[in-house]
Amino acid sequence: MTIPYGAHFVFIGDSITHGLRNDKELNPAFKLGAGFVNHIASKLWLENPGAVLVFTNRGICGNTVLELGARWEADALSLSPDVLTVLIGVNDNNQRHLKPGKPSTSPTEYGVVLEKLLCRARQHNPSMLIVVVEPFLLSSVALVGQKLEAALEEMTARGQEARRCCEQCGGVFVPMQSAFADACLQAPPEFWSYDGIHPTAAGFALITQEWFKAVAPNVEHASEDNVYA
Repeated sequence: MTIPYGAHFVFIGDSITHGLRNDKELNPAFKLGAGFVNHIASKLWLENPGAVLVFTNRGICGNTVLELGARWEADALSLSPDVLTVLIGVNDNNQRHLKPGKPSTSPTEYGVVLEKLLCRARQHNPSMLIVVVEPFLLSSVALVGQKLEAALEEMTARGQEARRCCEQCGGVFVPMQSAFADACLQAPPEFWSYDGIHPTAAGFALITQEWFKAVAPNVEHASEDNVYA
């Protein structure tokens, strides 16, 4: 990948993006967490030494799309990212199936909110590369039988909304539900996610792989000016 010199990558979402980051650490690597954000940054830093790439992790554990919307200006737009990666929707789904009574959104409501957020980002910076990672769900001890079927059906609907919103704003979509489904043909779900929601090391590596697969063709020729190759 050829990256514009000084490009700023912002990742925003819930605990999957948060990845146990520690903002108090002096080492920038620890501020990115131990998940896919760190994996992506590490690979890009290694392949583009001297390009002064900047990476910011703005994942907050437990966030729904509504909570993301409340901090969108401060944690996304105000940072003026060149590449903005969004992964949200897992908690919206889980609260409807695992924590009934908590505020949540239907797939349609989720899509309405997400579309507004992405459109605001596009208006803020027409040249921004917007990346939407599909929210996903694997089987777990908390969701079995009909509960799992209902949760997966709703998550599929959220994924469809995420794709629609991404296409609406001219972004790049990373299809993770199908990627995890294919991966589960090679190893059981618990190999990829210890609870059906939060990825293991292998799960984070899979997200990283799919992110690069989707994003690389779009970044490679993103800018011919002021490029560090």
